[in-house]
Amino acid sequence: MKRGEGHSDPVIGWGMSKKLKNQWLTWLVVALVVAVGAIAFRVSTVGTEIPLTLVSREGVDFTIFRLFPHRIFPTLFFQRPASDQTKRSIWEWRPELGNTQNDIEKGRQKGGAYFLNPGAAVTVRVSIRETGKDVVLRAEPASLFGPTIGRNLVPSGGEADPHLFLRTQGLDEWPILPIGISHVRVSVLQVEEPLIAEQVSFAVEPPITLKGVAKSYVPLLLFWPWPLYAVVVAFWGMLLLVKTRKGRR
Repeated sequence: MKRGEGHSDPVIGWGMSKKLKNQWLTWLVVALVVAVGAIAFRVSTVGTEIPLTLVSREGVDFTIFRLFPHRIFPTLFFQRPASDQTKRSIWEWRPELGNTQNDIEKGRQKGGAYFLNPGAAVTVRVSIRETGKDVVLRAEPASLFGPTIGRNLVPSGGEADPHLFLRTQGLDEWPILPIGISHVRVSVLQVEEPLIAEQVSFAVEPPITLKGVAKSYVPLLLFWPWPLYAVVVAFWGMLLLVKTRKGRR
C-alpha cells in the first residue's frame, strides 16, 4: 500500500483531522459572533433611570453608553398617590400633573397641542459633554400610568402660553448621544408648586424596546433570540467534543 493510501481524512495537529479542525474553527467563529451579538443586544435593551429632585438650579450627573448614535426622548416619572385614591379615574390620581385632554381647534390654530390642564410646569436642561450641546425640555401633561406616572419631556419652543406645546421642532432639537460613553447633566430650570422638592426619576429608554427600535440598532434584532442561538452553539460544541474524543482513541 502506498503511503497515505486509504486515508481520506489526514490527521494534523492536536490529533484532529483537517476536516474536524475546520469544523472547530467554524464553531469558534459562530460562537464569537453569537457572544458579541448577544452582549450588544443586551446592552442596547437596558434603560437608564436617575433620581432627580425638583428644585430650581439643582442637577444630577450620570454616564450612559451607546454602541451607535442614539437620539433620546426622556421621561419624568412621578410617584402614584395613595392606594385608596387609585380607585378613582386615572386623571384624578394627581391632577397637578395634568392630563392630555386638549382643545383640538385651538391647537390647530396655534400650530401645536393645546392642553386644557398642562399640569404644574417643569423645565429641565440636558447637557451632553461629548457633543457640547444643551437642550431645554419641558414636561408634557401626564400620559403614562402604571406603577408610576410619566410625563414626557419635549423640546421647549419658548411658548408664552403654558397650555401650548408647539409641534414645529424637528428631530434635531432632541438630545443625541454619540458612540461610546457620554457624560450627561440634567439641571432643573423651572418647577411650580406643588411639585417643588419632589423626588422623581429622569428616565431614558434604551434603543431597543418592545415599543420600537432606533434605526441604527435594527440589525441587532437578529440577536433577539440569542438564548436559542446559545443553546444551538453549545449543543454543536458538545457534538464536536464527542467526535474529537472518538478520533483520539
